[in-house]
Amino acid sequence: MHLLCCVHNCTYTRIRPDDEVLDTRQHFVIGDVHGDIEKLTNLLKRVGIENRGNYWINRKNLHVVFLGDLNDPRMNTEEESLEMSSFRCIQTAKELCDSGVATAIRSNHQRNLIRLWSGQRKDLGYGLAHTNTEMNWLVSTRGRDYVGGLINWLDSLPFFYSFREKGQLFTAVHAYYTAGMGQYCPKEKEGDAAIYGLKRDGERFEWWNETAIRDRTVIAGHYHQVIFPACNQVVLLDGECGNTGGRLLGWLVTENRLLEQI
Repeated sequence: MHLLCCVHNCTYTRIRPDDEVLDTRQHFVIGDVHGDIEKLTNLLKRVGIENRGNYWINRKNLHVVFLGDLNDPRMNTEEESLEMSSFRCIQTAKELCDSGVATAIRSNHQRNLIRLWSGQRKDLGYGLAHTNTEMNWLVSTRGRDYVGGLINWLDSLPFFYSFREKGQLFTAVHAYYTAGMGQYCPKEKEGDAAIYGLKRDGERFEWWNETAIRDRTVIAGHYHQVIFPACNQVVLLDGECGNTGGRLLGWLVTENRLLEQI
């Protein structure tokens, strides 16, 4: 665990693009990561984003959008689980966001971790037990301030992120976007829908088959399925990464190209 959970001590202050920088920034939307740092690192490398010791290279000048669920792997075996690191995924996303090359949004698994840290949650199901073990080790080795800083960052994220490419409007959200909701302080029901999804009789349902937000394409994760190309202007990018056999998916929006890391 000690080797797998190590995090760089470097301070990341900037992005260094190379000579292939594009004039217009494009977006690369990444689905639910669930602690698979190897898949995340490899997927970023596929689009020219990689760590060089104390800075990041961003060859295509992409803006990365993380759909959430950075933590909580759920592998079938303990050996597989040891290869996972929720906090390295969180740290990587934070470094990219701090460098201005990414935006990350809120999600239900990240909320579970926030509540666990604050003492408001005791249930360690759905992969949180792995993250809790890793968190306790980091507290003992790096200190509470380090772990608390990452969790406070998670608690500062927006509920959604909107952008335009080629005149089209896109909104990235973990589960569901309510038209007109606040990005940081939505109404309680809107915020819950954003990270947990719409429910009918207490159960999730495939709302995109019944209705759609017509002025934009909504990009979400959360639902343990992939919808690409869009259905009713909805794209889903949850390839069940962090589960045995799961895939991490990324969408290059301008190129309309789906990349995956198996």
